[in-house]
This record gives sequence, C-alpha cells and structure tokens, in this order.
Amino acid sequence: MQNQMINETNQEGGIRILDLWKVLKKSVLFVILAAVVFGAAAGVYTEFFVQKQYAVSIMFKVSAVDNSGSSAQNLSVAIVDDFVRLIKFDEELAKAVLEKMTVTNEQGEKENISGSRANISILQGSISTHTTENSSIFSVTLTNANPDYAFNMAVALGDVAPKFFGQSQQQIMGTNGSQKGEVKLVRSAQMYDATSPSPVSPNVMRTAVLFALLGAVLCYSAFLVWYVLDTTVRTEEDLKQICEYPILGVIPAIQSVQVTDAKQEIEGEVKGNV
Repeated sequence: MQNQMINETNQEGGIRILDLWKVLKKSVLFVILAAVVFGAAAGVYTEFFVQKQYAVSIMFKVSAVDNSGSSAQNLSVAIVDDFVRLIKFDEELAKAVLEKMTVTNEQGEKENISGSRANISILQGSISTHTTENSSIFSVTLTNANPDYAFNMAVALGDVAPKFFGQSQQQIMGTNGSQKGEVKLVRSAQMYDATSPSPVSPNVMRTAVLFALLGAVLCYSAFLVWYVLDTTVRTEEDLKQICEYPILGVIPAIQSVQVTDAKQEIEGEVKGNV
C-alpha cells in the first residue's frame, strides 16, 4: 500500500529531485560544452563587434548665498539637484559647451562643433551625474565611443559651466527668500592614457560569464524536457514508477554477438565430432 502511494505521488507530482540529478549526470558533459561555447562566443562578439565606450569625469561644488541668513551649506545641498538638471538638460549650456569644443577634420585642421540639435542630443545623452546625500559636491561623467571626444567634452563642460551660471545669474527661489547659487569646478577632467585608454563598457568578462550560465541552463533544460517527454521503459525502476503491481521476473537482454559466438562454438563441436 505504501509503495502504491509512493508511485501515485511520483506520477502526480511530476519530476523528482532524484530525476533532476539523473538528468544532470547524463548531460553534464553537454552542459559544460554548451557553457564554454556560449561564453566564448559572447566574449569574442563583445570584444570585437560591440562598440566600446570611454568615460571622463569632472567634479563640481555648489555654493549658495542666502539673503535671509540661513545656513549657506544647507542651501547649497538643497539646490544641488537643480544645478544637476540644468547641466543635463539646459540647451543654452549645451550649445556653449559645443562652441568651446573643436574637432580635427580630414585635412588635419581644427574646427568648431556646431550647436545643432543632433550634437546637443549627443552631448546631453552622454552626460550622467552622481550626487551624494547631504553633500554640495556632485560629479559629472561624459561617455563616448571616442575617448578624445569624451575628454574634450569634459574639459569644455568644466570650463563653461561655472562661467555660464555666473554670467546668467541663475536664480534659485526657495521658501526662505532669494537665493543665488553658483557652480565651482573642484576637479578638472581626469587625464587618461591616450595610447591605450581603458573602456568602461562593455564588460567582456561579465558578458562571457552570463552567457556561459545561459548556455548551461538552456542545455540542461533541453535534456530535462527530453527526459520528461520520453516514456520509454528501459529499467526495472522505470517500470516500478508506472506500474503498481509487483514485478515477478525480468528477462535479461542477450546481445546478438554473444548468440553468434555461442552458435559458432556449437557448430565447431559438431564438426569436430563428425
């Protein structure tokens, strides 16, 4: 009765942990092979076909002046987000940065970059910022596929932003009265090795590892599905799982080669006796 209940549980409950282990043992070599192939393919593709991105960072400090006598430090912290949004989205600032930049044309001559809508979108799309809670300092990172272009953008932004906000007398209004904020550059664009700058993305190793895991999972899943769908009875254990009646006996499998050898031995004995 107990065996019957176990068999019914196996049939209704689906695949067991033991079955998972059996599938893993049968497919381990294929799983490892799939992981190696997927990981290597993803690593090679990422290394040679995915465009690399280079980043250059600068750091600013916000200083605020309050006419009401409130703490200047607290006000500086309060308006950091305002200046961050202006640096990321102010089109006039973006145009001023682009005008400050130069590129080398095919003739080897330096020329200014136009403040077109496309160039503004490229510049603003390359900007990412990082702020720290209760701090008036924030960093700006500019990312581009060309390391020289990323560096030039950072240098231009570091030079233009403080002057731009100072000249425009950007006013930030608060609950305590009139407050005027300004941005000061506290760390200029970090130099990089121009002969071999290090890209910040893509991460080849991480991509290879993730795809190796994906390949292993897909391969194992394929074997598991095949195991679940395969209803062939091969062993006494398989028969026990689908049949609740006791097994009276098992007929062993006889290899055809063994039968042939035995037949040849008998024929040889008969000829010898004749």
